[in-house]
Parts: sequence; C-alpha cells; structure tokens
Amino acid sequence: MCKNKKIKKLEIEYQRKLQNEKNQYPKAQEDWETEVHNAQLRFKKEELNLKKGAAIHNVKQLKESARKADREIESSERRTKLEYELNNEELKQRQEKINQELAQNQQRINHKNSFASSAQGLEAIIQLCKEGMSVEEIENYFHVAFNS
Repeated sequence: MCKNKKIKKLEIEYQRKLQNEKNQYPKAQEDWETEVHNAQLRFKKEELNLKKGAAIHNVKQLKESARKADREIESSERRTKLEYELNNEELKQRQEKINQELAQNQQRINHKNSFASSAQGLEAIIQLCKEGMSVEEIENYFHVAFNS
C-alpha cells in the first residue's frame, strides 16, 4: 500500500509540474508531451523496481520457508528412526523374555514328565510288591524292561 501511495504522490507531483510548465510555455506542446512520456516511463521503472524488490523479498522468504521445512523433515526422520530403533529394541527384549519363559516352561514340563515317570515307576513297584513279588524279582523285572 505504501509503495502505491508513493508512486501516486510522485505522479501527482510530476503532473502538477508538467501542468505548470504547459501553462508557462503553451507553445512547447511537443516538449511537454515528451516530458510526460518520460515521467510515465520513470514511474513505470520505479514501479517495476518496487515490484522487483518485493519479488526478491518473497523469494528470500520462500527459500527460508523451504529450509525450515527441510529441517523439520530431517528432524521428523531422525525422530521416526529413533522411535523405530527403540520399538525394535523393545521387541527384541520382549522376544528374549518370551524365549526365556518358553525355556522355563519346557524345563517344568520335562521335570513334570520325569516326575510322572518316576511316580508311575513307584506305583508299579508298589503294585508288584502288593502282588507278592520279591525285591529281586522286581529288580529283574525293571532291568529287563529298561534294557530292552
């Protein structure tokens, strides 16, 4: 707005000067028209210079905005990478914990199976004793059963 006012003010001033010259020198119509044309060219040049300055300023602002956007993108990429690495590490820790729990559960199952086998063996011995087998007969029975 200020630039346009400045141009208008200069234009009015030149028009006033030219009008005064025209009134003072009515015979110099051609010189007056040339001066008007030159003044219009100067105004256009000034206007173009102002527009050029505004365009340069806008380009600088756009470049700065682009740099800022690039920095934000880089920051976002770094943040995303760190979050990914953190999540990946958490997943590894969870997997390790699950593997440990699986190993413990398998060990418990093996112990239970071993205990169950031992309990079955004891029950078999008790049953054989109830049936009247001697200790030697029971030993031979299990010796044959486990070696075959």
